[in-house]
Amino acid sequence: MDIFCHINDLGRSGYNSLRTLVIAFDHVVLWSPSERYLQKLCESDPLLPAPEELLWYCEQGHVKIMGRDWWLTNEEPRKKHPWRYAKWSDSFDGRILEFLREDRLAGRSGSNARVIQMGPEDGDRWAEEQLRLGHVNAREINLATEKNRTLAAYRRRFQQARQKTNPAQFLLRVARNHGVAIAASGADRNFGTPTDKVLFQTLTNAAFENVNHVFKLQSTKVSGERLAEALDAVISKIQTAGKAARSKEEAFDRVTAILSDKNELEDIRKWVNTADLLAAQIGEIHVEGILSENLVKTIAQGALRKTLSDYILPGSTADKVATISSLILGGVGMTLGSPLAPIGLGILALTRGINLLKWASVIPDDYTGPNWPFYLAEGDRAVTRIKRENLLRVLQR
Repeated sequence: MDIFCHINDLGRSGYNSLRTLVIAFDHVVLWSPSERYLQKLCESDPLLPAPEELLWYCEQGHVKIMGRDWWLTNEEPRKKHPWRYAKWSDSFDGRILEFLREDRLAGRSGSNARVIQMGPEDGDRWAEEQLRLGHVNAREINLATEKNRTLAAYRRRFQQARQKTNPAQFLLRVARNHGVAIAASGADRNFGTPTDKVLFQTLTNAAFENVNHVFKLQSTKVSGERLAEALDAVISKIQTAGKAARSKEEAFDRVTAILSDKNELEDIRKWVNTADLLAAQIGEIHVEGILSENLVKTIAQGALRKTLSDYILPGSTADKVATISSLILGGVGMTLGSPLAPIGLGILALTRGINLLKWASVIPDDYTGPNWPFYLAEGDRAVTRIKRENLLRVLQR
């Protein structure tokens, strides 16, 4: 699997997740990373990857850089950009430009390249057209944007942009541009924030009845044995993880060691695939049976301690699925000492939203895959450290 990440929007959480994303997914597609912004974040968190580490991942093909043509190739418009971290850096952006030129010489293009160029956006034109055709209820979007605190950042961006549009058109534009970028990246998963969830829910509620694309969703069901095997393997890995990395150099060494061990890398990606399949089945009747059967089975086998039940048993079936998926995915981060999500990983299953994703060009017309879960990072690094240490203590009893 490949995953798309609008990394600057995620701030420290995004860059803090980079190492684990590199391990967990075949390719990580980053939208317009900024060296200046990363350096600023490193000032308050010295364990974050340095710009040179990010460039190494790109050079080796683990990370792909994506952005507008003007961002990737021309420093002049970036000098005028209102974002203070947009300025060009020869040591960083110049190197990315070299990768782009090397790709061209090697005949690599589109999603097969290490650097993916995007032309001018069409989001504003598209959003205006959707409003004109009555495909969305602009009043409903505007009310939701005003009432929901989670969308405050979008309100601020709208006010800063000072465009001759309304909030509904602005949100539609953002969703469209984001979707087109994901589709062009070749990624099949998105790593976002809880705000993404609210944005999609807002747009789905306003547009769902007017979007007439219906999909028959198909997903490969995760077997009980596979789930038990993944849980057992992850917990065994956590038990031997030891202490978290104490420096960015040590964390980088751990990543390169795993990347060079093909067997271990394959095992980890099998865990992630299992978690992904499980997350895609939220709401399906058979999931309850799988969870009940296999949690009992793994606990009986000693793979899970009884005291771990607080992590995985409470709540609805959807909560259990999301929590177990988070544990499996988070096991990679605990091994590295660099968590995939700073506290936990929310997994958003977009059953109704599939129609919206098609409408916004995030997925193709003939899409028949799972219900396209989004991975949502949230929380604070310090809490993760405490939670990780508590989990290790439970496992080592």
